[in-house]
Amino acid sequence: MIELGMITAPRDESVIARSVASLRGAGFGQTLHVFAEPGSIPVADPRVEMRYNSERLGCFKNYNHALTTLLAETQQPYVCVLLDDVIYARNLARFLEYTLRQSQGWFGYYALISIQHEVTLWEQIPEGWFASDVGWESWGGQFVMQTEVAKQMVQHPVYVDHLENYVRNQQIDACVSECFKRMELPRYLHVPSLAEHIGETSTLNHGPLTADRKGFAFDESRDCLAWIPGRA
Repeated sequence: MIELGMITAPRDESVIARSVASLRGAGFGQTLHVFAEPGSIPVADPRVEMRYNSERLGCFKNYNHALTTLLAETQQPYVCVLLDDVIYARNLARFLEYTLRQSQGWFGYYALISIQHEVTLWEQIPEGWFASDVGWESWGGQFVMQTEVAKQMVQHPVYVDHLENYVRNQQIDACVSECFKRMELPRYLHVPSLAEHIGETSTLNHGPLTADRKGFAFDESRDCLAWIPGRA
């Protein structure tokens, strides 16, 4: 149902093995295509396909490489490119499948991680999915997108300009959110967050994780089936 990719780069302390193990524990059993910068460590999982870049692409360009490659190859209706430093709540795969089957019409994305910074821009947020109107101010990533919509998004002028001209080669979350905002497509976050960052230091030198960069009210032990009617 979902074509899964992941981007990774060398870290002083790698957490990708824990991230992939958590992904499997959350019920995602499909092939995971890992788009790896030179020098990245391999993942000991038979369902992981390591794809090493011949040269260093950097953050956003590697994301673009992963996303556009999957879009060209997949026959699945949904696509998601993950980061290598995230863990996931229990039974997330089944809850996400339920969510996507219930979803109607076109949308920008369902975000697997809801960063505290973004959630707390609202005064009152009920538990469950809610539509965000944030564009460039978005943090987090981990976006599950409709394949056909993602194909349009990567051709949007904002995306193309960011890819070709943004010198810092970062801001995946901000760029994608801004594109969908301009495309007037809804973007959904979940409260509490369904995932959490675990890399204390970023490959982009963002420093130690602070409270506003963490998943909002994330609890790794919480079972996502509680949000499926009749399964609580």
